[in-house]
Amino acid sequence: MSQDKYSFWFPFSVVFFEIATYLANDMYLPGLPALMEDFHISQLQAQNTLLYWFLGSASMQLLIGPLSDRYGRKIILLLGAVLFTATSFICANTTQIIPFFIARFIQGCAVCSVVVAGYAAIHELYETRVAIKIISLMGSVVVLAPAFGPIIGALILELAHWRSIFYVLGISGLLSFILLLKVMPQSKNERFPMHVKSIVKDYAVIATRKHFLVFTLPFCFMFLSLISWVVESPFLIIDTYHKTTVEYGLIQLYVFGFFIIGAQITSLSVHRVHPIIIIKVGLSIALMASLLLIVFSAQHAPLAMIVILMMFVALGFAMTFGPLSRFAIESCFEPMGRRMAILSSYMGFSGVMATFIVGEFESDSMFNLSLMICLGSMLAFVVFFFIKKPNFALDEKVSVH
Repeated sequence: MSQDKYSFWFPFSVVFFEIATYLANDMYLPGLPALMEDFHISQLQAQNTLLYWFLGSASMQLLIGPLSDRYGRKIILLLGAVLFTATSFICANTTQIIPFFIARFIQGCAVCSVVVAGYAAIHELYETRVAIKIISLMGSVVVLAPAFGPIIGALILELAHWRSIFYVLGISGLLSFILLLKVMPQSKNERFPMHVKSIVKDYAVIATRKHFLVFTLPFCFMFLSLISWVVESPFLIIDTYHKTTVEYGLIQLYVFGFFIIGAQITSLSVHRVHPIIIIKVGLSIALMASLLLIVFSAQHAPLAMIVILMMFVALGFAMTFGPLSRFAIESCFEPMGRRMAILSSYMGFSGVMATFIVGEFESDSMFNLSLMICLGSMLAFVVFFFIKKPNFALDEKVSVH
């Protein structure tokens, strides 16, 4: 496959599957209250359907990384698409909450194949600035899941049962499999053997490397802020603020629409402005917006003001998404699958923590949610601004070693 061909179709195939996996959370968010009634479970148990997905998304990276280094990226992505398709149809048909939890966990595991094998291939194929641009553009497309997912789910709920959402997801998974099978190039990099001691040693070095953490931790703290909003906002907006599921979907469209704008800002400016500057501006915007979020939520400001501030939190995070992830990868020299495994494990763990904390300490309070969002933004800001960072050349592809 030529460079020109995979320059478009390969990233497109990866992002199409990634959207499907994230829609598995976002599209059925408006259906959580209905799911709670259908299964006769509590709000905490309903939120745990999100938690199990995040647990799955944080559980398989350490295995998938070495497997993709050994057997190639394509086979791992195809297996992920098969698992995602099968478990989506299980979610659509089961009448018991335990099988639903298990299927949700496996759905989350499918995400690991995208964020490890898919993004590893992207980093291997493109030099720094181009990779940042592609990842930022992919992020702006992927965020269509939380932007449009809730409103699409809400519209489906207006016409059909919440289970229909999972039928749609199953069909999307099947289409993802076909697309990846057709257009994804086979990996041509060196295949690394599955030596457990070597893998564990590499993981320990990557996970504790200072230069890796200075880019990874801000990324994860900002992700924690965003996931806190995703998990708690449907209950606050629908139950506390008494909005309809369609109105909730529109609010998420506004918030994640600004994420798309932030990603576009990075994509358009990365060839003219050093990515480190872009990160600093993005983190500053997110921190200022989250601090104002605390102030206005404490004063019981109208929901419109809360949403506007959350839009700027999302914009700030989006500006940092591509540069932070790329520089985290560039700070390491181990096989690419192992680097992506640790990076995505940190990311998945932050999502699990956000879901757990919000679920355990939920109090139907926008102020408490604002505190959680601000904590993540503040930690990201402090880590990045006060820890010395390495210098990188910006015109080289990342090697697999």
